Amino acid sequence: MFFTVTGQALNTLDFYITDPHGNVMKDFGGTDNVNYALVCSQAGEYKLHFSNVVSAGDKLVSLDYEVQHYILGMDQNLFLTLIIVGLCVTMVAVYILRSKRP
Repeated sequence: MFFTVTGQALNTLDFYITDPHGNVMKDFGGTDNVNYALVCSQAGEYKLHFSNVVSAGDKLVSLDYEVQHYILGMDQNLFLTLIIVGLCVTMVAVYILRSKRP
């Protein structure tokens, strides 16, 4: 997750993250950009809180994030790639074993 804040002279916002139970997981205080890897270890709703009470001016927050899923402790893309490679190797082995030999 990465975000930047743009606005008037003071480009900071108070920012913190809460877990599904409402507990503060990480408090960044007043910041103008964050680069943070958020790991959601519990099921439920995680919330990103942006507060602009310090400034009277408007702020624009640009948020960029990527969601990664894991299967058996492995990244989903790696897991699926290994499955495809395994199937291809199996198909080649079956073809070689079933082919006519001179």
